[in-house]
Amino acid sequence: MSVQATAGTESGAAGNVTTVPSPCINICKMDRAKGWCGGCLRTIDEIRGWSKYDDATKLALWGALEARHASVAADMTAKQVTAGAAAPGVQPEAQPETQPQAETDRITP
Repeated sequence: MSVQATAGTESGAAGNVTTVPSPCINICKMDRAKGWCGGCLRTIDEIRGWSKYDDATKLALWGALEARHASVAADMTAKQVTAGAAAPGVQPEAQPETQPQAETDRITP
């Protein structure tokens, strides 16, 4: 669903106010490498400025976020394909079971 379909009007004390929903999905953790939030994919400046943006700016940002989401999805797909292509049909090596350190340090009489 595009964000334009969810934009609407609210009645408030000041009359009808056009609103554009926030992209925040309450998974707030900044990715330092990419410079955006791992949940909504906004930069810190975009998060900070959201409440001050007019509707046209918010809608433009939604468009940019849709492009970022597509880019992230494409990157994830490429990584999955690459991981699968690296060793087709090869099972990972079984790791030997290890005893807890306390078990290996026992001295038997």
